[in-house]
Amino acid sequence: MWHTRTDKWAETELGTKWGDKWEDKFFEGIGTRQGETWHVSPTGERWSRTWGEEHFGNGKVHKYGKSTAGESWDIVVDEETYYEAEPHYGWAEVVGDSSQLLSIEPQEKPPGVYPYLDLKSSSASSLPKDDNPSLRSL
Repeated sequence: MWHTRTDKWAETELGTKWGDKWEDKFFEGIGTRQGETWHVSPTGERWSRTWGEEHFGNGKVHKYGKSTAGESWDIVVDEETYYEAEPHYGWAEVVGDSSQLLSIEPQEKPPGVYPYLDLKSSSASSLPKDDNPSLRSL
């Protein structure tokens, strides 16, 4: 069985907040997706939409949901979707499709304070005793 949860959100400089969260549960192309999308304006106006999908494995998908704006739906549609339990898009494909991103030259960090990240060990006890483990000035 393939089971994933995703939760993402953001806030703009103007104060607008939005987010999405959903859950997938699939086995051999049959399963469900359920989630919520929400938005809060800088003035505090709220909007949200809850939704779900039932994938029957035969190309038929039951889609349903409602929103705080009064929308609602409950339909069955034909889609050519099939969810595999194992990812079919691995690291090699990601790197192969990222030539533009990989072509960006790294830049030096401007002076400032940065978190200390010890990527060589998984234990904080390996930090030098005179280093502050949370912040380090460069």
